[in-house]
Amino acid sequence: MNADNVINPGQVTVVTVTYGDRRHLLEPVLRATLAQEVGKIIVVNNGASWNVDALASTLESKVIVLNMDGNVGSAGGFSAGIARAIETDGEVIWLLDDDNLPNADCLKELLHATNQSDSEYFIALAARPRMIANLNASATQHFFEKKSNYFLGIHIIDIPRKIIKLLFSSDPKQLSAKCTDINVWTAPYGGLFFHKSLVNTIGLPKAELCLYVDDSEYTWRMVHHGYPIQLICRATINDIDDWEERSHGKFGMTAWLSVPSYRFYYFMRNQIWFTFHQVCKNKFLFLFNGLIFFIVLGSVSIFQGKPHAITTMYNAAYDGIFSRLGESYKYPLPGNMKNH
Repeated sequence: MNADNVINPGQVTVVTVTYGDRRHLLEPVLRATLAQEVGKIIVVNNGASWNVDALASTLESKVIVLNMDGNVGSAGGFSAGIARAIETDGEVIWLLDDDNLPNADCLKELLHATNQSDSEYFIALAARPRMIANLNASATQHFFEKKSNYFLGIHIIDIPRKIIKLLFSSDPKQLSAKCTDINVWTAPYGGLFFHKSLVNTIGLPKAELCLYVDDSEYTWRMVHHGYPIQLICRATINDIDDWEERSHGKFGMTAWLSVPSYRFYYFMRNQIWFTFHQVCKNKFLFLFNGLIFFIVLGSVSIFQGKPHAITTMYNAAYDGIFSRLGESYKYPLPGNMKNH
């Protein structure tokens, strides 16, 4: 490798997005990241309820706070943060959620993999232990080729198998959590590590997605523009907030009936939009599977005494199929209700 092309920690710009009351999560993440001698950290203040600038003033001058006008969601936050990052002197961008605590040698391992590749088209992804099983199961090329016409996990050919499993199997399928350096087609923002020149080619995350699936769409765009994403198991990040584990103790489509309507709406709308317009190969079959989904989940919602979920499902499906994106006045993001 040409020594002139070797990237060092000082050429890394970190982008993270915080919101709500999460100082107790963000502060240790910033300190751990600064300890790895990054060049700059862009903290996007996405409607936080505390003084993010005050925290930054107690840290190194490397920390730059970008204050948003209210809550613009993860999509708007990371879009603005990446746009600011490409204005810095750094060569690569490292995306982190505000609860992503990198291990002490995480950056070193990401740099090693990136420098070994010697290509601006290479994207590294740090390993987050609780995400490995999902990446193995639903982020590979094989998964998308096999399940491109599924509607939020539902396909007509799977119905008999699912019924038999429901009636006769009490144990959920165990997903493999073994980490290997696989290539993935979609990935979360947290842990992504890429050359900033990528942004000139593929642009920024779609801010109009607001919340959920925006990371899948952005990384799908990366891969389909010739930027392979490789999981780097030696570079590890620990998620120090357990919201998903607490809210989705049992994974599956019925779990979304127990979350706030805005979360259900944006996840469903964006997943339908992404699959219908980017992934699926047979739109008629996809929509037919969607009808089955509505019958099943609609029936469950009535049985559970949550008929309002049917309205949310309809709104999400309609808006997703017809590309009605952006923040919905019916489902304002937290902190934005006063603006509607």
